[in-house]
Amino acid sequence: MKYDDEYYVLAQGNVASLEMDPEKSKCKNSIFNRGKHVEFEGLIHAYVYCYGEDPKEEKFNIGNFFIDPNPTMVEELKNVLQTFDLFKTQYFPLEIGHLDQLWTGFTMMHNHNYLPALHKTRSKYDTDDNRLYFVDSVSLDEDVLDKIPEEERLIFRLKERSTMYFVHQKVVDAIEASGVDGMGFCKVKHWGIGSAFD
Repeated sequence: MKYDDEYYVLAQGNVASLEMDPEKSKCKNSIFNRGKHVEFEGLIHAYVYCYGEDPKEEKFNIGNFFIDPNPTMVEELKNVLQTFDLFKTQYFPLEIGHLDQLWTGFTMMHNHNYLPALHKTRSKYDTDDNRLYFVDSVSLDEDVLDKIPEEERLIFRLKERSTMYFVHQKVVDAIEASGVDGMGFCKVKHWGIGSAFD
């Protein structure tokens, strides 16, 4: 259970989500969901499709970070992450448009570092046809993570549940020290389906 104290589940601080525009981007979002390195050069275009504020209002705040469909962040957050030379992680420039507004200078992170790190007995979850579809609580498997150098698991995705990103304490500390908000973190040992992210 030692890693349940060292890692955090990643979430976002705002309610907005993004959708990639495949025509303008000249690629489909599905290429980033195959668990491998992506060969793509160019600017990704996305638009806001779910939000809690009206983007037509003058004071609409686009925010610094989005987790859907892939972690997308402002340059300041990307710069923090790049200091760690994260294993199996790529960065792609992205701009966000909605109505007559355009926000530039964002980066989409593609992390294809999938680890089978779910502890099968300490975690609480439901399966359907051997697929994990509902997770109530998580515990990380030390037998798996002990065999992987720390620098290769500073950020990873759960192989059993690829939408879940786990971030090491060192990275969380660096992000919080930067003073840039938007990323939400909940320590693994406290995480549950009804968790409130700080």
